[in-house]
Amino acid sequence: VPEGDMYIGIVARDFNYNQRVAAHSRFIQKSGMALVNSYDLYFAWGDRCEEALRPNAELSHLVTGINGWDQVIVTPTGQSPPDLTCDLQALGDAYGKNYERAKLGIRLFGKEVEDTFRNMNLDDTYTLCFWGVSQVIDLLGWKMKLGMQVSMATFFEESPLHVAMYEIERSDDISEERHLESRKKYYLDFMFWSNAVCCPALPSRYIFCDAPKAVTNDSSEPISPPPAILLPESATLHGGGRRGVSPTSSNGSNNSGQNSARSSSLLALWSQRLRWIPQSACSLPSTHHRKNGRA
Repeated sequence: VPEGDMYIGIVARDFNYNQRVAAHSRFIQKSGMALVNSYDLYFAWGDRCEEALRPNAELSHLVTGINGWDQVIVTPTGQSPPDLTCDLQALGDAYGKNYERAKLGIRLFGKEVEDTFRNMNLDDTYTLCFWGVSQVIDLLGWKMKLGMQVSMATFFEESPLHVAMYEIERSDDISEERHLESRKKYYLDFMFWSNAVCCPALPSRYIFCDAPKAVTNDSSEPISPPPAILLPESATLHGGGRRGVSPTSSNGSNNSGQNSARSSSLLALWSQRLRWIPQSACSLPSTHHRKNGRA
């Protein structure tokens, strides 16, 4: 159960920090922040160039507190949680307490959600919904919507977006406000990228595996972690501008016939691209992360 402060949002974990912040990036940042001023945001450019090589350098962040969720449903133990493929905004309290920002208002919603997470337990089921950022980011088109459309490839040319939820341990040093990796405990970390970017370094940084059958087949069988897999030499970028193996490509067969009955389900479509990433590939020590991720 979390004991520190919880945050959700974007963390640039694979970004190339060996560069100064560009002037056009600062302009876009000011424009974007003005459109999401209803959130209590923490923004940081992250340490750059020589400072980025320090063992505990800060990454770039755009995150908000736990009341940044747009909807939270708390289903009591013994009761079935809602089906994720249905319209969650039309459920009422049929599956437990249902807090919606649009209905409660920012202030009351924030109070209820903070109370919920302060009293979080391991018995109830928590359904968390987040869509507010869609007003400024088009993930499928890989564009920012800031009155005009701006390609995100301009800023994330070779790196994905990490949408994460993490906990920051409370420090006795009240002057320390940075979101350092050494202070974090990650609960969720989803990588998003588009065909507009090639992300050539990802195969050398992560091990991408097919999801366990218990996930793709909706089986009740227990899920066990996959065995350790060594990256083939051909999957590592060796320079020369060559594009690496696409991390979304599958080494296994495409069970399209098996999933055809569920083709209308968004989750079923996602499961065809789902990849299981071992903890050893994600939770790298800070020094190793800086050494291998910033060159």
